[in-house]
Amino acid sequence: MCGTKTMVKILLVEDDTPLMRLYQGALEVEYDVVAVESSSEAIDALNKFRPDLVVLDLNLPDAPGTVVLEYIEKHPEFENLKVVAMTGFAHHRHHNLPPRVVEMLSKPVTSSMLLRSIKTVSVNH
Repeated sequence: MCGTKTMVKILLVEDDTPLMRLYQGALEVEYDVVAVESSSEAIDALNKFRPDLVVLDLNLPDAPGTVVLEYIEKHPEFENLKVVAMTGFAHHRHHNLPPRVVEMLSKPVTSSMLLRSIKTVSVNH
């Protein structure tokens, strides 16, 4: 961590617990990370954590990740929030997603692929 520099806050939404822990461990080296496993937890974390970036699995157990995207779109306080979406389903890759989805990753996604993607979309403060 750098002295006075504020760390970028990332909300990681992934329902595969071992994968979520793997991603979280890799991201926490450089970012402030909160990890959750469902759409409902993601919406709660959005309001409490106020992330700069969301890494969002589109296939979640309680509701599709698109529900989280719709929530973000409806709330002006998230107008500058960027999203990196992940999916293992081909139909999601061509789904009409909002412009705030700045990157779409096809699963399987390695930790290094995710880190590279986040650095590419870089949340500039």
